[in-house]
Amino acid sequence: MVKLATPWGIVRAAVSAACVVAIAASFIAVLRQSSAATDADAAVVLAERQGVVYLHPLTTLIGELVEAQSAAVRAEKVDVEKVRKALDGVSRADAGVGSALGTRQRFIDLLDKVNGVLDSNLTGRPAYEAYTDVMLLLQDLARRVGDSSNLVHDPDLDSYYLMKAALEQLPTAIINAGRAADLVALNARDGRLAGEAEVQVAVARFGVAQAAEQVSAGMNVSIDATQRDELGAQITPRLDAFRNATNTFAPSTMLAEFAQDVDGKVLAAAAHEVFTTALPLAHKLLSELDEVLAMRERALTEQRRSTVWSIVIVSLSIFVIFWVVVLSRRRPGRRGTAVKAPPANATDGLALGSVGDLRRLLDEELVDSGYRGKGRGRGRGDAQ
Repeated sequence: MVKLATPWGIVRAAVSAACVVAIAASFIAVLRQSSAATDADAAVVLAERQGVVYLHPLTTLIGELVEAQSAAVRAEKVDVEKVRKALDGVSRADAGVGSALGTRQRFIDLLDKVNGVLDSNLTGRPAYEAYTDVMLLLQDLARRVGDSSNLVHDPDLDSYYLMKAALEQLPTAIINAGRAADLVALNARDGRLAGEAEVQVAVARFGVAQAAEQVSAGMNVSIDATQRDELGAQITPRLDAFRNATNTFAPSTMLAEFAQDVDGKVLAAAAHEVFTTALPLAHKLLSELDEVLAMRERALTEQRRSTVWSIVIVSLSIFVIFWVVVLSRRRPGRRGTAVKAPPANATDGLALGSVGDLRRLLDEELVDSGYRGKGRGRGRGDAQ
């Protein structure tokens, strides 16, 4: 009997193979898209952490320049060594991540400007104006870091408000506190301010109070939104110290005190307290921001690992399905060739065994044939 592979069987095998290939392609496309999205998120987190690396020394430089400005305005000795040390810290950060963040030219411009101001030994109002120009370059550099590192575009509430406080609000509080104290030193006559100077001081003090309120509100949101349980405990002591300092510098009764005498020394001491509490708070928030980003980076690494294993498992599964559904339907021999059915004989019911089994079977067949042949011969002889 001859059994041939039918056209319908060939078509069914081809359709099955096509379905298996289509499913495999769909799964792999989805997994590859997921892997690409994970890689993109990981690149964003890496850029954000580079921004944090840059902002740490930049924040220190902001504080040192505010202190240098106040000293120069009062014709006191500027601690040039501390300013240059802070500049060196920013220079190292720029050498490490400045190329990726696109900050190199801005830092060079800032460096030249700071060195020029330090070398000029200006005092009084010229010093105030010169340092004000430096602060503008410094804030422009900070904005560049925040933008190119994607920190200002971070959609997650915990990291966003940490960034907002450390990059914008706390530096604003430090700069405005120093500015208010310096304006009093430049303009107060017998402890009284008048005209434009009075308004400028009030605006600066209000800026400090507003920044403190924004920092507190943002930290509450960040603590509620974060998955980092330690965040609240880490920042609360420094935040409380900063709020106390800003309340002393810019109390809620500040507007009612417009026409009153301003004690320049008291205000300068309060401004310094704002600086000494805001700076460590800013560094702590940057450290916590980096921890939050590190957690996110570890999660993305685990997600990437899971995606790779998923691709491996899906590929193996598709191969097994292809083997079972398609290859197992093939008959022995080449497709389309005739396959002869084995002849029916005494060996049909014999299980495949050893060579000895086959030889015993053949011997039995030969013995039977001999006996039957002899019997038939004797019958013919007798009849004769």
